[in-house]
Amino acid sequence: MARSQLPRQQLLRAEIAAQILEVVAGMGQGGDDEAAPGEKLGGVVVRAENRTALTDDASYVVWLSASVDVLTQRVVNGAHRPLLDDDPRAALERLDAVRNPLYREVADGIVSVVSRSPNDVVQAVMRCCA
Repeated sequence: MARSQLPRQQLLRAEIAAQILEVVAGMGQGGDDEAAPGEKLGGVVVRAENRTALTDDASYVVWLSASVDVLTQRVVNGAHRPLLDDDPRAALERLDAVRNPLYREVADGIVSVVSRSPNDVVQAVMRCCA
């Protein structure tokens, strides 16, 4: 069946799945957009106005969660991350202490990425959003 003949909802799910795969595949790789200068806590969820936007009726937030141990393993040999350079584990513990309750506040669903392949994570997110 040609793409144009697929039901809109099926196309949307495929596009969302592809985006999720891209995010999950990039976890732990770093990048230039990790934290804006001066935002030592980083992350969208830290700002109150962002949390308000994330919890409005038009939004559905799925938190891809992992333990500090897992995150430390992922970033230790990864790309340069300014917030984590000196002591990645300690930095991740500080970030987790601040961000974890905020993620819980805005999350409509939580999916653990621990011991899951990117495809497994996509399927879990899709189930969470169904």
